[in-house]
Amino acid sequence: MYICRACLQRLNGVRTRSTFETRLLRPLQINTSLLAGQRLLATSTSTQFSGGKAHLESRPQPLSLEEIREALEARRPQKVSDDEAADDEEDLDAEESAQDFKSGASEKQLNFVVKKHLQYLKEPFEIGNHVRATLDKGRWDEALLLVRRASVNTKVEVSWNYLIDYQLKQGQLNAAIKLYNEMKKRGQQPNARTYTIIFSGCAESVHPKLAVSHATKLYNALLKKAVKTSFEPNTIHMNAVLGVCGRANDLDSMFTILATADNKHRAPDSLTFTIVLNALRHQVSTVEPRMGQFTELEKANLAQESIQKAQSLWTDALALWRAGKLLMDERLVVAMGQVLATGGYKDNENIFHLLQQVMQIPTPERITRRLRRLAKHPVPGGEEGAEDGAEGTAEEAAENEAEEDEPDYGPEAFQKEEPGELSYPAPPHAIARARKWLAFERAGQFPLPHEKTLSLVLKALENTKKTTYAPKYWEYFQKVYKVKPDKDNWAHYLVTLRRGHASTQAAAVIGAMPQEFLAPITFRVGLKTCIDDRLNTKSFNAALKIFNTMCAKLRYPDPLSMRLFLHAARNNDKAFVQMEKKDPEAANQARGEQLAVAIGRTWRPFQILVRSFSYPEKPSHSPEEALKKSRDAMQEAMATARNMISLIDIVCNEQMVKPTITKDLWNKRKFLNLLVEQYVAKLYPQGPPGTKQKIDDLRQAGLAAPPTDPDAHRKFTDHLQAALRKAEGQDGQYDEKVVKSLKDLADVKQSL
Repeated sequence: MYICRACLQRLNGVRTRSTFETRLLRPLQINTSLLAGQRLLATSTSTQFSGGKAHLESRPQPLSLEEIREALEARRPQKVSDDEAADDEEDLDAEESAQDFKSGASEKQLNFVVKKHLQYLKEPFEIGNHVRATLDKGRWDEALLLVRRASVNTKVEVSWNYLIDYQLKQGQLNAAIKLYNEMKKRGQQPNARTYTIIFSGCAESVHPKLAVSHATKLYNALLKKAVKTSFEPNTIHMNAVLGVCGRANDLDSMFTILATADNKHRAPDSLTFTIVLNALRHQVSTVEPRMGQFTELEKANLAQESIQKAQSLWTDALALWRAGKLLMDERLVVAMGQVLATGGYKDNENIFHLLQQVMQIPTPERITRRLRRLAKHPVPGGEEGAEDGAEGTAEEAAENEAEEDEPDYGPEAFQKEEPGELSYPAPPHAIARARKWLAFERAGQFPLPHEKTLSLVLKALENTKKTTYAPKYWEYFQKVYKVKPDKDNWAHYLVTLRRGHASTQAAAVIGAMPQEFLAPITFRVGLKTCIDDRLNTKSFNAALKIFNTMCAKLRYPDPLSMRLFLHAARNNDKAFVQMEKKDPEAANQARGEQLAVAIGRTWRPFQILVRSFSYPEKPSHSPEEALKKSRDAMQEAMATARNMISLIDIVCNEQMVKPTITKDLWNKRKFLNLLVEQYVAKLYPQGPPGTKQKIDDLRQAGLAAPPTDPDAHRKFTDHLQAALRKAEGQDGQYDEKVVKSLKDLADVKQSL
């Protein structure tokens, strides 16, 4: 048989092998050492008998019988070693899972890159660092292929953890679970960190119901395998699964998982109770009384059920804390307090007893005496306080005697007196007993309150309407616990003061608030407090102070706050009502002066607001885009201008001020009226809202559009009145909406 040597060279020399090989298709293994002698013999023969036929040197020579036998023998299936078989299986798995690659890079290029990396990455630590760096760059396909190749002969559990964590952060929960199963199939044993990553990723999933299903199924499987294996889920895993159930608002599954807690591997800690308490609070806070779904009574009953469950858990937590097995922290105390805040008056009262029991914070009945005592004996490092030898009144002395038996509160109470030097050595058993007692005392010491505790106290004061104690607690937390209020504390403080209608204190709080915490909503709450404080004759002064603070701190004034300020000037007239009994004319003049002051104070900020539409901070590409951006703000400014016009009409028509002031107010009214007309024409080119609907209703009733000629207008009015009488005389002939529109048009035409 004749075989061309060139064909054999193309088959053996040019090895166009695919990226992923299998054991069924291998390149021919040709013994090139045997062929070398034949090539040399053929070359020497051709050079001896060239005879002018040099082209015979390059002609391929036929193979010998031995070369053909060796080539056929090489193509037979050969027995491979275990390492080679594992490589082939890995290549086959990689070929089957090629659809997992996302970037679309060629398989040949990926294979080359991964092979080069694995030549230098030998240790699992190095492989893990490289996988993490590759995932940070977004090269998912390369990292996946590298971990699969490295899993053949190396334990790379950390690298698999990086892959699972990456998929969970991308929101691919099912893909992460598939990676976890593939990890086990490839002989990589998941560790404790693997389950922590999966459970934490389930807690952050955007599909909470699906996450609960995966997390509980995996957790129960671990509990069943714990009997056969040495690995058992710990407290961290249990807390993570509880967080998944709490996020999905699945309380049944959550309490089922909580029942698996024990004193050995899954001892409950402060985070365990915090997660469950937050879930109970979230169940009540998300329920909104709606028609046909929930009523106020049903929501109150649900809150009581949650509070009863929370109190049962709190009893267990207190028992563990007093036994020295639980470290009480602020997070757990605040979680329990927030559950109580969802209840009624008595439940909110229990918040103060809770804080006194765990944090030694005085109740509202004792906070005044505590501040008075603190003034005499200030906390070390405090800014205020009298000398220790200051004398007080007899009443204060009696109160101090009554408080001698009470424990000290605050951080100074935690500082124990150091024992003096002993003249004799203590016995060993006494030292051991003292050390044991010291460990127990440290385990059960009181947690220090911070910003969240202050917000909880203010919330309880608001719900119980004991708002007069809010400034005292505010002072106490700052002096004793050195709490620096955050944004939430300032917001809760303002809301509590509004509940108590404390306008003067609200103005002082807004003036002392840091610049970074100020927002339009801050001034709105303060001005609403002044509006509600009608019985206070100084409430308008507080509103004026708040308005001045807004003009000084904000770049552009808030239009809604301006309207609230005008409303406060008109609504707060307690002093004028008392004055009317003695001198009505003086009361009328004083009321007019207050309204004139409010109009004059808002005039300059209103001009600044209007000019901001003409000179915006960010330029626009077209007038249409500029109008679209400033449309809402222009509507707010137009509403503010109308309120100012209404207030000017009241002052001028009732002659509450002097003629010179009246003339100035009329000029301002003309400007405001022109501004409103300009904004209406710009915002509503087709006419004010409702005009087109009224005309359509008019035409539907058989009437034409209102004419402009006076005679025709008179006839139109008569026709309109006749249509109204006809519509009112016959029930059901015209729709009620049409009749109302006709009445509105009749009133408008009559005014014209």
